[in-house]
Amino acid sequence: MLQQYVKDLVALPGISSYEKPVADYIINHLKQTQAAVDVNHLGCVTAVFEGKKNQIGKVLIDAHMDEVGFIVQHIEAGGFLKIVNYGSVDARVIPAQRMEVHAAKGKRFAGVVGLLPPHVTAGKDVSVIPLDQLVLDCGFKSAQEVEAKGIRVGSAITFLHQFTEVANNRFASKALDDRVGCALLLSTADWLTKNTPKRTVVLSFSVQEEIGAKGVFSVLQKVKPEYALAVECTTACDTYGVPANKTVSKLGSGPALTVADNCTVISPDIVDFLIKTAKKGKIKHQLKTPRFGATNAGEFHMVKDGVKFAVMAVPSRYIHSSVSMCDWSDIKAAEALIKKYISDI
Repeated sequence: MLQQYVKDLVALPGISSYEKPVADYIINHLKQTQAAVDVNHLGCVTAVFEGKKNQIGKVLIDAHMDEVGFIVQHIEAGGFLKIVNYGSVDARVIPAQRMEVHAAKGKRFAGVVGLLPPHVTAGKDVSVIPLDQLVLDCGFKSAQEVEAKGIRVGSAITFLHQFTEVANNRFASKALDDRVGCALLLSTADWLTKNTPKRTVVLSFSVQEEIGAKGVFSVLQKVKPEYALAVECTTACDTYGVPANKTVSKLGSGPALTVADNCTVISPDIVDFLIKTAKKGKIKHQLKTPRFGATNAGEFHMVKDGVKFAVMAVPSRYIHSSVSMCDWSDIKAAEALIKKYISDI
């Protein structure tokens, strides 16, 4: 089921604050488990699995539902759409991309970010074209037509979904960050339905991570866990020309355990615990090169008396672009490590 969860989830649209299609899929599945499911006012979904020893602290395991994308900033008279970045998309990859605009009543309209051909630009080389000089062309002829289709300022835009299996047990798609994490939590929910944990486990599917970890704090305030684990995708730079100290993580080497990133430093004893847990379970793993990226874990330390937290991430090449790449073996290893973490914590 894990692979199917990944394939289903990456196909869904869900930029920050527009995660409802993803949340609906997750809720529908969680209703088939033993979890007590809740959705808070921001749209964060939680699934509570009661433990055998309710008097000891809870464990929170979090993955975020939102993907990077865009929203409509302005509708031009000719029907072209000016768009604004929503979640730090790499500006270098935007020109000539295929995208979808998500209109009212679930309607989708495909479009392309057009580029002027070199015949017109006289071959002038521009390395990065600013987003405000680009438009999304869905083939519309007027602003009136755009509005009649249910598209307005603020309508969500995502990269066009294309799931592709490639060589060596690897695959590519949009939205791997962090639908892979969501899929891992759904698989964990299946396992917890058949295996009662020692501690109460709360699975958190949070919103608005890509615009600054806005959603998860509302979950933390309610749950007040003793332990927490952020399940993420992280950049893998194991490609040509990247020096070893900037590789961050590698495909096929197992989930990456964070020592430090741009939002937090993990307690050494927690890192050591995860390493020992992985070794005990004979689970392939690696340490993420400091200090790249940021996650919801940056919010974990601010709750109650503080939370003993860690970050475990599946390596993903070309992150924060129209397409990323993961290795199925890393995802399977991450699944095993989450279960071992719950059992041993």
